[in-house]
Formats: sequence, C-alpha cells, structure tokens
Amino acid sequence: ALIAKPAIVWGDELTGDLDDETANGIMDLVARLRDETQATFVIVTHNLEIGRRADKILYMRSGKFVAMEIPGQGKIPIEQDIENTEDIAKPIDVAEDIEAIEE
Repeated sequence: ALIAKPAIVWGDELTGDLDDETANGIMDLVARLRDETQATFVIVTHNLEIGRRADKILYMRSGKFVAMEIPGQGKIPIEQDIENTEDIAKPIDVAEDIEAIEE
C-alpha cells in the first residue's frame, strides 16, 4: 500500500486481536513509516493505550466526531460537524469508543 506513496493510509483495528507486545511493535512500525513517508495515518481503534500514541485523537459517537484530543494538552468538544478535514493537521488518529473515556 505504501509503494504508491499515498497521502493518507487508513488502518482499521490494526492491533485488535494482538497481545500488548505485538501491538506496540505494530504501532512502532506505523510511527516509523509515518515519519519516513510523511503520510497521514488514520488509525481506528477501541484500545485507548494505542490511541494515546497518536499525535491527535478524534473521538466518535454514533458516527459523528464529538471531541478532539492532543495527548498532554487535553480534550476539547467538537460542537459542529467537521466537513473540511484539511483544518485538522496530520497525522490524525481516531478512537471510536468515547464511552470508555472519563468525562
């Protein structure tokens, strides 16, 4: 998938059924590839530890973005639909399971 040098690489539950050590190895590889290719990696996960490794996290509920977080800087609610994702600088990672996040 990276041979064509895509601007965005999509990953859905890359680490879903993996043990912690293997999952961290996969995410180390994703981070290295992101740095080497300068591509945006959009990773969907329900694993908050994996999500926290992202530069940005977008939270979804019922198919809509409801919050954005930059780890270490806090989470902010999104009060309107995001129609133009160009306003969100790369890389972007997505965590769908907002119910597991402490409000």
